Amino acid sequence: MNQFNSPGWDFVAGIQPRISKLREDEFGTGRDWLAQAANQGWMSSSVFQNREVSQLSTQNWDARVTIEPFRDMRLDLDISRNYTQNHSQYFKDTLLDNNARFVHAIPQDIGTLTMSYSALKTLFRGDTADLRTLFKTFEDNRVIISQRLGNGEHVDTTLSKQGYTFGYGRTQQEVLIPAFLAAYTGQDPRGINLNLFELLPQINWRFTYNGLSRLPFFKEFFQSFSLTHGYKSSLTINTFNTGLDFLRTRDEGFLNELNNNFYPRLEVPELVIQEGFNPLIAVSAALKNGMSFNFDYKLTRNLAMSFVSNQLAETRRKEIVFGFGHKINDFDISSIFGKTKKKKRPAPKPPTTGGNPASTAIAPRGLDLQFNFSLSDDVTFNHLLDQGVREPTRGSYNLSISPSAEYKLNQRLSLRFFVDYRRSEPKTSAGYPRTDSSGGVVVRFALQ
Repeated sequence: MNQFNSPGWDFVAGIQPRISKLREDEFGTGRDWLAQAANQGWMSSSVFQNREVSQLSTQNWDARVTIEPFRDMRLDLDISRNYTQNHSQYFKDTLLDNNARFVHAIPQDIGTLTMSYSALKTLFRGDTADLRTLFKTFEDNRVIISQRLGNGEHVDTTLSKQGYTFGYGRTQQEVLIPAFLAAYTGQDPRGINLNLFELLPQINWRFTYNGLSRLPFFKEFFQSFSLTHGYKSSLTINTFNTGLDFLRTRDEGFLNELNNNFYPRLEVPELVIQEGFNPLIAVSAALKNGMSFNFDYKLTRNLAMSFVSNQLAETRRKEIVFGFGHKINDFDISSIFGKTKKKKRPAPKPPTTGGNPASTAIAPRGLDLQFNFSLSDDVTFNHLLDQGVREPTRGSYNLSISPSAEYKLNQRLSLRFFVDYRRSEPKTSAGYPRTDSSGGVVVRFALQ
């Protein structure tokens, strides 16, 4: 008895067969579930049946591991991959030559892909010469990828000097994607996976250590001392869709008339890689004498490769943040001006039974000093394929300095002196340098 005489237990259990087919011979006749179902008489042969068949499939990988080899030391590792595909097609009887013939009409796939990734090998190559070299490597990789896709055969006579094979020219998408990934991830174009959707997610991490204050040397001076380091990167395709012209088989030599390239099976308008050390190194400490400080250094990069305009928008950002604070308890500002020694303040009386100790105690005077400094360099370059053009399109150099001092006269009254200085210098001629500064005194009085 043929297994397709009835839908079977798979159908009853809700298990869906895979119906995403672009051509009748893509998976072989033995795996064309819709065609086999039509042969069993499960499909309507009415010519008025015009509803499309659709199937949504998702794949979500998410794994996290936390390692604590020592006390106060923690390493978090994670990988993720989210893939979504919505397949649709019209499967109907065309009644050609008075014979029932079911066909797959207008099959289309639309989806997204996001996964953890790593381009760490080229992240630190941020000099002007390195930026040009990386993009030039990307351009040179195309010949190698083209020969791999074309099996090194049928070299295009119009591009014989460059070595591109027939149908896989310099702007063919299936050539550009692996060539781009090989250049900016530091891989060999001769061994990189040519199928973007078969790439595996890679590990991101975050490291924290809070145990330095327990060591003998640090314990004497520091109340707390922590170190942080982390790397996070992702590869994103916001949308991809079926290239309908791909349905005309390549065996017929059907090419794009504009560039003599094969049409890709899936059209990917843009591929984005976001990565960065956030932070590369971060230090936060508090001393036993009331002082505290923090330091952060961040380095990020964003690569947005458009396969429509064939240009790369590369954004790089560096940022340094430093902060310092010092709290001085029982500080009398009159001593700065050389006044006579203040009288000894009487000790506060103990609270009465049932009273509120905070309402009767006299809060000591204190001074809180703060200093914050940040410096960032943010720039975006556009690289145009085969034109040797690399120009900044946006970006700025930013400096911020913010010192302040807050003096607490008593429990309810305090004075705060502050200065805020900001300087911005654009990286393009479209902008102009700007300086903003402000300062003043803030008086705070609490009624309760």
